Amino acid sequence: MVMKKQLIMTDLPSHHCATIVGYEGGTLGACYGGWECTDNQRILLFSLDHDGQCRSDFFRFEDRTGNPLLIRYQNEIFIIYSYFEKDIEEVNHPVMRWAYCSQWVRKITVSNNSFNVEERRPLFKNPQIGFLCRCSPIESDGKLVLPLYHESSRYGVFFEWMNDMAKMLGKVGQGGNALIQPSIWFDGSRYHMLGRNMRPSIYGAHAWYSSSVNLKNWQEPLLEPTIDNFNNSLVVINDDEPDPLIIWNKGCNRNSLMLGKLSGHGLGRELITLNTQSHPKYGAYPNYCFDLDDNLHLIWTDADEMIKRRGNKYPRLVIGHLMLKPVDYRILRSAR
Repeated sequence: MVMKKQLIMTDLPSHHCATIVGYEGGTLGACYGGWECTDNQRILLFSLDHDGQCRSDFFRFEDRTGNPLLIRYQNEIFIIYSYFEKDIEEVNHPVMRWAYCSQWVRKITVSNNSFNVEERRPLFKNPQIGFLCRCSPIESDGKLVLPLYHESSRYGVFFEWMNDMAKMLGKVGQGGNALIQPSIWFDGSRYHMLGRNMRPSIYGAHAWYSSSVNLKNWQEPLLEPTIDNFNNSLVVINDDEPDPLIIWNKGCNRNSLMLGKLSGHGLGRELITLNTQSHPKYGAYPNYCFDLDDNLHLIWTDADEMIKRRGNKYPRLVIGHLMLKPVDYRILRSAR
């Protein structure tokens, strides 16, 4: 099995929260760049060819944008993203700006490796504040299901993509579970969700799990003790079969980003480590897509060096990418 990893970056000091989607010309990726929660944080859109190699052209969105999610539905591509509505002086801490985001959507077309990005429009018919997206959607029973979450109230919420807008289907974790960034999959008979645990010191250092038969009525979330989650993002790779692959952080930090296999809704087997940089060692915020040739693309936040900011040293965050051809995916999928 041959696996080629690449790091994607621009001249900005940080790149984070990536998303990816397939289209006729290859794949499109997006992340946000710049220092998090500042006014110069903005989304970056880029393309990869059929071999998974990044092209050098980047489209930069307006400032104060973040948490992009690329979706493909009925041969059209859209990007959903957030916009900071409050100035940094209006919140007690910069990270609280995520709780005051509006959600927007733009249609994207690609021609000769250049992007045409239409004007933004609201994601919701009735404007709402505080919902964010991160994990890849799934297509099931003719529906494109978007797993979003509410930043301040900390619960998951699932929407159906309909008429280029989002229509709410159901919610999970409203009972004070501190659940955000849900990842959803379908095993052929039932929908499942694993979510990030925002309060691991209180609720245990494990991921939240829930399931539903109809996307509307979800079971009260339970902690899945076999999956580490110390306030880290994760994603489950949906292929409509039982025991899918999962990407998560092993242990109590973001040093090891692992690809493994679920057994039921708990961890079955570890397979490979995605972030291989020895120093600084960082891996987080994974996402994925299957392209039109059934190649699996994995994308995440990685690091390539230490940089200084205001006298302190930080990992320079970049985007890691790995493409698995169908034969290699089936080898990993069949691991026991």
